[in-house]
Amino acid sequence: MLLPLLLAASASDEIIVTASLAPIAISDAAVSATIFDRQRIDALGQPLALDLIRLAPGVSVSVSGSRGAQTDIRIRGAEARHSLLFVDGIAFNDPAAANAARYETLASDGLGRIEIVTGPQSALWGSEALGGAISLDGPDPLEGGTRASASGEFGSDAFRRGALAFQTGDDRVGLTGSASWMRADGIDIVGGGVGDK
Repeated sequence: MLLPLLLAASASDEIIVTASLAPIAISDAAVSATIFDRQRIDALGQPLALDLIRLAPGVSVSVSGSRGAQTDIRIRGAEARHSLLFVDGIAFNDPAAANAARYETLASDGLGRIEIVTGPQSALWGSEALGGAISLDGPDPLEGGTRASASGEFGSDAFRRGALAFQTGDDRVGLTGSASWMRADGIDIVGGGVGDK
């Protein structure tokens, strides 16, 4: 069983789980890591998780077409299949796609934290983490209270996006959920009026 790559923490005392699997302050970690907490994710307002991941140093994002096309993320020049993705602590790489994760399908709505660890993590996570590891987590419902958000967006080329997210809980049990939808007609680069979806 894989343990979650990260632990939730306050912005002033961020905690990271390293190769020793012991929670330590990020300032004491022997790895290079970038953390996006919920406040930063909300402030940046990017629709997809890959739009946030590309902001991390040492990470390169290449998309083989318009939004929604296959996306490769390379950490420190390693192949895309050498970066391991966790979603809420569950390994998310896709063996059908040469073991590369399908980042283009991951919306940022409802994310509570993103942690990107650059450099070899194969001693902890296996050969899939030769380049590094990325962890996406929903908000921690055990923080207590109830929070809900809704957003909508419209733009050129008939771009539209909608999202709903909520969390509720106390110190014993909690529930989080999110739903998002995005569509655009694209740019007609080929001709014929069909657009580039």
